Amino acid sequence: MAKKILYIQGVTRMGGAIESLLLLMENLNSENFLPLVVTSSEGKFTDELKKRKIGYEIVKMEMWRKAKGFLSRPFILKKLIDYAKKQSVSLIHCNTLWDNPYGSIIAKNLKIPLVCHIRNTFSYDKIKKYNLASADRIICVSQKVAESFNGWKYRDKVEIIYNGVDMNRFNPSKFVQSEVKEKFSLPPHSPLVGIVGRVSPQKGQLEVIRAAAIIKEKVPSIKVMIVGETSKKESEYLNFLKNEAENLGVSENVVFAGYRSNIAEITSAFDVAVFPSLEGANEGFGRSLIEAMAMKKPVVATLT
Repeated sequence: MAKKILYIQGVTRMGGAIESLLLLMENLNSENFLPLVVTSSEGKFTDELKKRKIGYEIVKMEMWRKAKGFLSRPFILKKLIDYAKKQSVSLIHCNTLWDNPYGSIIAKNLKIPLVCHIRNTFSYDKIKKYNLASADRIICVSQKVAESFNGWKYRDKVEIIYNGVDMNRFNPSKFVQSEVKEKFSLPPHSPLVGIVGRVSPQKGQLEVIRAAAIIKEKVPSIKVMIVGETSKKESEYLNFLKNEAENLGVSENVVFAGYRSNIAEITSAFDVAVFPSLEGANEGFGRSLIEAMAMKKPVVATLT
């Protein structure tokens, strides 16, 4: 019988962490392992789980260190523990640092192993605050992320496993660039610069729009496609970007594509992919960057 792995992913906004989780789960050996997911709400993430026929449970998990979730925490934990018991889970896998406190309590209660995926660098004090000592294994997505644990007495728990790319999905021979551009009503010969990532000030969309205004002086037909989900919290930032494009005279040159599940197809339309993150070393691992490379696209990225 396949062993059940419970993946905890509290935040539901689509991004690199969730894309990596989906790729991991759909490539598990189905004869040996059965993935289950606990997440906080219905949305695009659960839509993707349904497509893959992965079972999930909705338990609204507040961010662990936020005061508003303190009173409800015992009830949340009881729901999580009850679900894990009911499903006879053999392993807890927290998909991010922020999920680990919940996972550690479930694992301790059921006396089963705990794995935590670390996808960003962080300050040393978070090792204690998010109870990382309770994890049996800590998976870091890059050498830079692993350096956050330098000097930690449990450093031997840390393993580096780089994010992978589905090379069958990200296969440039599967797409015709001109046809993809046509879907977005883009001229086939207009240079297209693309940026994929959540719409957030740290991801550098503003810098790309400002660069487009400069490039337009030499290449009037330049097009920029901004691909990524916008949270309710950052909807004002999206409006700011649109206003900035208007003020700079490039509103007709910039396409706000929103969230897209067909990233491989979208990327195939790019002439250049950009990754202008302002998070620097805190980025951890830029999934959209390696996906663009898999699609054989020139990549321009920040280096700090």
